[in-house]
Amino acid sequence: GYRYKHPLTGKYHYLGKSVTRADAIAAAEQLNSRFACTNSLADRVSGGADWSMRNLVALHLSSLSSDEAPKTKADREWELGKLSRKLGSADASELNTHALAIYLRGLSSDHVRKRYRMRLVELFDTAVQNGWRENNPARVLPVYKPKTQRQRLTADGFELIRATAAPWLQHAMDLALQTLQRRDDIVKLKWSQIESDVLKIEQGKTGRRLAIHIGKDLREVLQRCRDNIASPFVIHRLPEKSRPSRMRALQRTHHTEVLPEQLTRAFSHAVKRSGLSVAAGRSHPTFHEIRSLGISLYHQSGWSVAQVQALAGHADEAMTRHYMEGHEAPWQPVESGLQLGRKRY
Repeated sequence: GYRYKHPLTGKYHYLGKSVTRADAIAAAEQLNSRFACTNSLADRVSGGADWSMRNLVALHLSSLSSDEAPKTKADREWELGKLSRKLGSADASELNTHALAIYLRGLSSDHVRKRYRMRLVELFDTAVQNGWRENNPARVLPVYKPKTQRQRLTADGFELIRATAAPWLQHAMDLALQTLQRRDDIVKLKWSQIESDVLKIEQGKTGRRLAIHIGKDLREVLQRCRDNIASPFVIHRLPEKSRPSRMRALQRTHHTEVLPEQLTRAFSHAVKRSGLSVAAGRSHPTFHEIRSLGISLYHQSGWSVAQVQALAGHADEAMTRHYMEGHEAPWQPVESGLQLGRKRY
């Protein structure tokens, strides 16, 4: 059978098994002409064109690539869904920069404003590409540069927290520091991903495929992760209590698997037990701050920004430098020795 994809909503409509290809094409052409938005005065008065933000969001979602990482796609859809709920009835062809700026100022923080400014830019790029308007009013909005509210994790703080952590959490912390990988990739890492002297990781957020050489330090970390618990996962633990299968987490594939949320909670408890001091107005560092600490330590040890960027799997150098912010810059060795003859100053 044939399906018709609505150009505004992105939804598919089944046309039936008995419809021929020629009839399906004819129907599609007729529907496309009916739904085409000309933005003419007649269409706007008669209601023939629906240029609402709600329809713009639907059009934008239908144009997105299906190759995005699941979490990236879910975050994007949630944020676009919120824009659809808050601005859905507004006319996308008439919204101006002033109106969008007012909306952004009403959000809770610069972190949130930065993300929703990005989504608005994406939406109005789609509007321009589809002839809904001639310019993108979101591109001239203020570029928000939020300050990191979490306290940066130092090497001393890392050791203080690690001392209070359970062995499996220590292993996860050490592995994150060595490989610079994200929380979700750390807990999903399996022994089968190690081939000879290479650790293969396909990042869940970006889809980047890294083949990390296993040097002396990383090898020691991996050796510490091996114990008498039979598990396919490098980071693993036995459950604190036995539960019937119907009560186990649906996303858990093995009883020794550590879920991302478990790692977050365990690290948070370890931070509180450690007595780590936090500056006024800052929150406790999260497990993700180990990634930032590792990036800084690699750079201080002499690695170039490009080398650190490759290991972290960042798309650009700017993101790597962002993770370095808040840490002490490495000391740059320089020489002196101006020859002044007999004169002394």
